[in-house]
Amino acid sequence: CFFPFPFCAVSASSVSCLLRLLLRLLFLRNLDSFGFVCSYSAIFMSFLWGKKAHHPKPAELVSLTLEAWARVRAQDNSTHSSAQESGGRASFSGSSDNAASSRPTSAKSDSSSRPTSGRLGSRRQDASPASSTKDLDELTERLAALRKAMTPTAGDAKEEETARTVATEASAPGVDLLAALVAMLPRVPFEGKKDAAAIFQGLMRTTDADGKCHALAHVVARGGMLASIAEKYDAPDEALHAGCMLKECVRHEELAQMALTDEEVMDRLFTHADDAHFDVASYAFGCLADLLTRFPAVVASTLGSKCDFFTKRLNVLIASENYVTRRQSLRLLARTLQTPANLKPFTAPYVSDVSNLVLCMEALRDSSKSIQGEAFHVVKIFIANPVKPPDISAVLTANQPKLLRLLKSMPAPPPPPPSSGAGVAVRADAPSEDADIDSDLAEVIDELESMSPPSAAS
Repeated sequence: CFFPFPFCAVSASSVSCLLRLLLRLLFLRNLDSFGFVCSYSAIFMSFLWGKKAHHPKPAELVSLTLEAWARVRAQDNSTHSSAQESGGRASFSGSSDNAASSRPTSAKSDSSSRPTSGRLGSRRQDASPASSTKDLDELTERLAALRKAMTPTAGDAKEEETARTVATEASAPGVDLLAALVAMLPRVPFEGKKDAAAIFQGLMRTTDADGKCHALAHVVARGGMLASIAEKYDAPDEALHAGCMLKECVRHEELAQMALTDEEVMDRLFTHADDAHFDVASYAFGCLADLLTRFPAVVASTLGSKCDFFTKRLNVLIASENYVTRRQSLRLLARTLQTPANLKPFTAPYVSDVSNLVLCMEALRDSSKSIQGEAFHVVKIFIANPVKPPDISAVLTANQPKLLRLLKSMPAPPPPPPSSGAGVAVRADAPSEDADIDSDLAEVIDELESMSPPSAAS
């Protein structure tokens, strides 16, 4: 009774073997009670031993996940090829119907052949979804196990060591788990998307004993991965999870510089910052704000070579019809202009362009007091500029009476955004800071009054 059970437990059909043996033991008439209890206990313990033997080690989680993903991709490719082949057969048979109808055919042969082909065709069609679902379920389970390994409890040395082991294995030569996590977003269900994003974030945060992040080096070596992640913003059900991945990447200075210089990535972020889906727009704008504020030196060097690109895209957001987009973009623009490192590469060119002044003056006339307040922190930079170009001075003096009436009737604007370069996302409901807003407004009014009023001829 005891010998066969360990062997059955580790075989491919362990469950069925154990059930058959149990049924045989139940129907043996001469089996005494003691033997029955011993046999049943042996079956139970052998089953537990067999389950424990199949528990994967942390180092195997990455390879098992990639193998499951490879099966899902192979099944998808097979299904796609079968669909194309079926379409080709249908078009071929349709084109030959006229020729076949001219030849006499046997009704008996048609009736005997068509049901058979229909049954075979239905079997082929039914087998593919079942196999695909099984592989997809296995992939989802592997992702859940991998996420558990990559989210250790704080202070647990064993779990942290497990996470480091998985992170090292995920970035080993020839292993591309990070790219696989991005590629599987359209394929896995919602919970699988959450797990994939959490695993990606865990890999980007995990460092070895020397403080080196292997995932960071892997993404830097594969420069196109940031663009692959940004592409997922085009699908609303994938954008939230891709946004978490991209935001985790730009927390690293090397990847932030790569993203800022990649116009494909920046173009998608600017486009989806004004997306019709609020969640997509929030994630895109949050990542955009991080890129333009977290690393001032990197931002300044990028703005120096791509000033026109960023000026045009920020102005598009300011002219948006969406209230949240306009308010957040004005706040981000003011913060970027007031950053000391951006003075020469971005602030000076921006406040020297009269079209930028006209755009911000239009925002100053908005019916929303909040947007007026955010626009004030941009317009005041034009007014306080000690070296105004002639066309800027002409526009300000021509609109001096209107600007004075507007500024004097305007309530105290919100505090200016911080320009320290800390990586804090820009929010419309950012808390007030200790700043003398009334004094700031009074100084701008005094500066505007000191300008020469427009002549009668003008």
